[in-house]
Amino acid sequence: MICSECKCEVPDRDVLLCSRCRIEHHFVCQNIKDSNFRKMSAETKSKWCCSKCKLVNTGTCSSTVAGLSTTDKQSQLDSDGKSSSASLSLSLTKADLEAIGRIVREMIQAELSPIKQEFSAIKESIEFISNEFDHFKSELSTFKNKVEELKKENTTLKCDNNKLKSQLDSIHEYTRRDNLIITGIPETANESVYEIFNSVSTAISSPLTSKDLSTAHRLPTRIKGKNSIKPIVVKFVRRQDKETWLADFRKMSSMDKTSYGIATKSINKSLPDGNVLAHQHLPPQILEQLKQVREVASEKGYKFVWSREGKIFVRKDTNQAAIVIHRKEDLNSL
Repeated sequence: MICSECKCEVPDRDVLLCSRCRIEHHFVCQNIKDSNFRKMSAETKSKWCCSKCKLVNTGTCSSTVAGLSTTDKQSQLDSDGKSSSASLSLSLTKADLEAIGRIVREMIQAELSPIKQEFSAIKESIEFISNEFDHFKSELSTFKNKVEELKKENTTLKCDNNKLKSQLDSIHEYTRRDNLIITGIPETANESVYEIFNSVSTAISSPLTSKDLSTAHRLPTRIKGKNSIKPIVVKFVRRQDKETWLADFRKMSSMDKTSYGIATKSINKSLPDGNVLAHQHLPPQILEQLKQVREVASEKGYKFVWSREGKIFVRKDTNQAAIVIHRKEDLNSL
């Protein structure tokens, strides 16, 4: 917007519209301080009147003075003006008037010269700031484009990472499908985990022996201290043998009403009292998901929670069909 007074381009946010003449003015040209202008409300701005309109309004209000009408007052002013002009023209020559005019012009120019210089400096500053802003705007646009490219690349990498993670989880789960974890059997000197497995098989009346295993060993545990017991992992040659052995273990465990699993004494009378458990060898991510599912299922009255072939199942009772939990969001539908 071009200010009607300074003829400079002014941002719209720094413009005031006169409510009388409807002309737009730069608030600085109306001798309004920046701090006062920023405090003006929308209502105050809508009622604002420029200095010229205020002057006209003041002149109109004073047109009737000391009981005289506007016509009488104007006549008196005209009369006084004529008298003054006549008197002035008689006392001053044409050369005097020209000299006075020249002096007035020089005074005006002298007063305006620093203002023009200051205005020129302000104009240069505005042009410099404008150029800098354009440069900054261009750089900002470049950075914005780079950020968008990085966002797209990040989204692609996240997608690829999730795919790789899913594939890796599947590989971990597949390599452990033939495994079982046996916990609760204390470690002894010069022990043989294969003989321990044979003892557990005898205790649960299973015909399978260590010959049906491809490998067996103890796993390290995060629990520290003398009472920490390293679990035993056993890998069966045939997956069906694993399922059969686990079913025999669960059957024997259900017959022992004193606690979960089977008693250590049933395996070896020399072992201290305790409970032996057997379960699937699940990857860490499945174990964590299984833990979360068990917590939610317990709150909602689901009695059975188990995992098989990388999938987690829940069921309220034996009469209900099993529900597969694929992801954490599926818990909301229980």
